[in-house]
Amino acid sequence: MAYDWIRKTLTSYKATRNLLMDIPAIDKAIFLIDRKDLDTQTTMAFQAYAIMIWWMLMRPIM
Repeated sequence: MAYDWIRKTLTSYKATRNLLMDIPAIDKAIFLIDRKDLDTQTTMAFQAYAIMIWWMLMRPIM
């Protein structure tokens, strides 16, 4: 089910982002995947989520 996949991806993104932001000693995160299509899907989802967060933080408050 697509919803489960999106929820898992966003959870992974948020957990990784929190670790990278909260622990200065961590420079990078590595994800292991078992299929090429998961690589493409996860990369696209992470990029879309990061852009959405950036947009929300950078837009002017009205």
